[in-house]
Amino acid sequence: MKDFFHCEFRGSVPAKHKGHIDMYFVNGLLPELQRNGQERIPNDEFEKRYAALS
Repeated sequence: MKDFFHCEFRGSVPAKHKGHIDMYFVNGLLPELQRNGQERIPNDEFEKRYAALS
């Protein structure tokens, strides 16, 4: 996630049988992965990085 999106820590929450889990807000794509400065629309670089995951 952190390689693709700008995330903001929102705190920890208790999870049954897991203890506390860190939670994050996803605020949009990283600037270098945005199309024309639009936070929610990926560009070609995003597609290339995402394809490399599989």
